Amino acid sequence: ENSNIFNDNNKKYTYDLKKVLVVFDKYNVKIDKNIDDLMIETYLLNKNIKTDISYLANQYRYDIPFYDKEFGSEITIKEKDIDTVSTASCKKARFIYDMRFHFYEELIKEEMKHLYLDMELPLVYVLSDMEITGFKIDKEYLLNMKDEFNEKIKSLEEEEE
Repeated sequence: ENSNIFNDNNKKYTYDLKKVLVVFDKYNVKIDKNIDDLMIETYLLNKNIKTDISYLANQYRYDIPFYDKEFGSEITIKEKDIDTVSTASCKKARFIYDMRFHFYEELIKEEMKHLYLDMELPLVYVLSDMEITGFKIDKEYLLNMKDEFNEKIKSLEEEEE
């Protein structure tokens, strides 16, 4: 049984809420919707964002190692000791905590609060549900489309010659 820590209606802050929702769903952890996502905020503000929070945090002089460099990719995961993992996690949490109002206030200043709250943030929940649920595809139909596209490409290349 999961505690109510994520359903207490206190404001929560994260970076990449969609990923959090997908992982929480995998472990059957429920979370309320009283959350701000720094990744979406900075996306709207045209910051140089990536899915790795380090890219953004290091622009603000936070010394956070890049995930792939420190921990590897999904294909080649590097095993790290608990101190390395906890230090990196604490630095990320510190950055989120320190900047939790900064980007939101910039959104207000740029008159994008409505866009963030009423469009982008709700879309995160839709996209996470789509990722969790998935969708069916007609493999045969897609293979036929591939053949049609290849024929069209070949035809266009021949026209160029």
